[in-house]
Amino acid sequence: MLRQEDDILYSINQILLYLIDGKMDSAIDLADKTELAMCNDTHCTEFLINCRKFITQYQAGAVFLHALANGNLDISPPDDLIRQNVMISQYKQLHSNLRHLTWQTQQIAKGDLKQRVSFLGEFSVAFNKMIESLREKQLMEEKIKLQNELLQNLNAEKDKFFSIIAHDLRSPFNVFLGFTKIMAERTDTMPLNKIQEMAVLMNSAATNLYSLLEKLLEWSQMQHGSIPFNPVSIPLAHKIKEVVDPFIGSAQRKEIEVSLDITAYLEVVADDHML
Repeated sequence: MLRQEDDILYSINQILLYLIDGKMDSAIDLADKTELAMCNDTHCTEFLINCRKFITQYQAGAVFLHALANGNLDISPPDDLIRQNVMISQYKQLHSNLRHLTWQTQQIAKGDLKQRVSFLGEFSVAFNKMIESLREKQLMEEKIKLQNELLQNLNAEKDKFFSIIAHDLRSPFNVFLGFTKIMAERTDTMPLNKIQEMAVLMNSAATNLYSLLEKLLEWSQMQHGSIPFNPVSIPLAHKIKEVVDPFIGSAQRKEIEVSLDITAYLEVVADDHML
């Protein structure tokens, strides 16, 4: 082997050692010196030019891979690297996949749980399972939120209903207590027909009281969904009379006249409990 060829091979070996050790500047400097000092024919010059090109591509690829390994996805692969280096182009695809995955992760962080990953093998399976778990958690949270809102509405409705019932119970109780007091104090001086009239009113008050208690029980059953919707034809005048009757006794004691003016044959189609 000629001394010149031996020196060139030694230089090439030294350049490779520099590249392995990450000494880019030393490898480029040695390639320049070798090209200028040793080559005196076309083949030698072309060989060293290609060697210099390989060093440059290696350097650019190393910078790109180092940035990628450290999570810097804003870096772009060198243009000449994409066209000429097939090995680095695979890392370019990884770079593209990671950028897209980052975007999808950002969308998930914003609440978009419809994202799916299908380009990273086993990682995609694990990532999609995580998204599915988050979606199930979101649905559960929405369900709990809905149930809490329903519970709050039911409590508010219950409080309002009990307030109404307490008010409505007061009227027949007052009638009952008022009449029993009168009868207790004046029975010996009251005529029989007056006593009978009071007894009728007391009976009506007791009936209305019992009716209100029944309605309270019905409301409780309705909250549990145990009363089906059953629309029927209902005489409206009769239904209104049921509402007015509990107040008749109280109105009479206050000398207030209550009258109903409604067509007797007017009917509505509705569920009796709901009406």
